[in-house]
Amino acid sequence: MDEELYSLQFPIEHKMFYIDLKSNANGTYLKISEKSGGRRHNVLIPGPGLPQLLDALKSAMQILDAHSGPGK
Repeated sequence: MDEELYSLQFPIEHKMFYIDLKSNANGTYLKISEKSGGRRHNVLIPGPGLPQLLDALKSAMQILDAHSGPGK
């Protein structure tokens, strides 16, 4: 059975998002889930890939900020 190390849930618009950091015999992983309209979709990211994911999210945020800054 997987051990839950961290869990967070939050709504965005009409969807509920879940972030779960888990561990099992194969290692640690991050599970990102989206629940909308009674359906749930999951993405699993192995623990060693989390720094790459964080870098990608930071880059996406920089682009978002540039496109939604003052006067836009």
